[in-house]
Amino acid sequence: MMASKKILVEILNKSGPIPNICSIIAHNPDIVLFIIMNNPKGELTEKFDENLNRIVHWNDSNLPAFFEFDENYELKHPPANGIGVEIQSIYLDNLVDESARIEHKLRALSDNISSCEIILDVSSGRKEDVANLTRMKFSPEIKISIWYTDSNTGESVEIGGESKQIDGKVLDQITSFWLEGFPVIDSVGIYNKSEINLQLVTDFLDCFEQIAREESEPEDKIRALENILETNGIKMEYLPIQDFFISEHNQFRINYLDNPEGSFVISANLFSKESGIWLEQIAAIAALSEWDVDRAYVGLLLVSSNRQKRMQSMKKMLRYERQKMGVIWSKMMALGLISNEFSDISQILKYPSLFLDYICDQWKNLTPELQAVLLTQAAERELDVLAEGIIDTLFVECGLTPNETTVPIKTSQIASLVHSTSLRGYNLSFYCHSNIDFSMGRTGSRIFVCSWAQLRNKSRLLELDVQPIIYSD
Repeated sequence: MMASKKILVEILNKSGPIPNICSIIAHNPDIVLFIIMNNPKGELTEKFDENLNRIVHWNDSNLPAFFEFDENYELKHPPANGIGVEIQSIYLDNLVDESARIEHKLRALSDNISSCEIILDVSSGRKEDVANLTRMKFSPEIKISIWYTDSNTGESVEIGGESKQIDGKVLDQITSFWLEGFPVIDSVGIYNKSEINLQLVTDFLDCFEQIAREESEPEDKIRALENILETNGIKMEYLPIQDFFISEHNQFRINYLDNPEGSFVISANLFSKESGIWLEQIAAIAALSEWDVDRAYVGLLLVSSNRQKRMQSMKKMLRYERQKMGVIWSKMMALGLISNEFSDISQILKYPSLFLDYICDQWKNLTPELQAVLLTQAAERELDVLAEGIIDTLFVECGLTPNETTVPIKTSQIASLVHSTSLRGYNLSFYCHSNIDFSMGRTGSRIFVCSWAQLRNKSRLLELDVQPIIYSD
């Protein structure tokens, strides 16, 4: 007997591909039939086509190719693979009047339509189209059920049936960034909860908070931190790193003296009043220790979805970075990629634009490692901390000192990014700073202002009322 097929029918979403993909993941069908509603506006047609192409490339586990990343380029944070279902589409003017065309298409997709499970998912598309989708009439032998998939939770519920649910599977935020046109090219680092001793994090942060309250210079605080950590059986090992493309060159490894397992690294530039990478890392491990998250990314770099714009951004950023251009020149010289025109290193400093154009011309000949270094200079957006789990997801922007100028700017920036790339209803946005004594606040239902130390008090933050922040000197 021929095995039954599961066919998912849904309206192609106009605003983005995520709702469609969430329903595909939830139902895990054999075939997906997208209904694309014709419209007189050319820009909408272009958007539908782009969303369908993103879905197809995701489904084929080849989304980076859609954004013109080279095949041999190894992405540090690629999107999750698709599931390889068969994708079909049909263009319609009116759902109710053309239900016969949909039935004809469904019959063409199966040798025995009566053995197929047909699922209409109503979680995407315009409201009027969704309503019409539920009113379509098919022949009696076609078995149809109507479902709704929640993109926030991944749960899918049958409408008018037995209220069945499919175990929720949600897209990870990195994949969501990619699908919404924000490729993630790099990060400063990742902290995975499964790899870190959380008691070590707690003990370290307790000591760190005690020293952070002292009135002294950063160098003195670091020495005091080393002493108090050693008293508590914790070692802070200095790790020198040399790389002109890393803004923070050195790190400390933190581990128990009697147990090196579950260690983690942080910037050696702790308590700095100029550079805030240390604050981002402290905020990340604070979130990891107190919130229901599985991993925390630090310094995520998001680039343009357009290859030409990425190249333009890279050239704009590197034009006045003489030291970095010298490093690039030496690496290309070692690869035998420097022409006579640029054999004298002084020429690249004298004519930086010409050299940068030459780099772009030679792009496919560069090693993946050198391409990766160069693309970090093309970042158009940066997220200081993304802490993600099944229950909680935190978007965090960091700033060393809160004031009436920086807080509105930072909260506005993070709100914009969340709005553009996130669907989960319980995602939380934070502006996190280093002023421990600054009162924590909640400026919106999911927008918070707090210090890294206050970030450790999850229950207190969630109890706050929404109200304006009161600034103090």
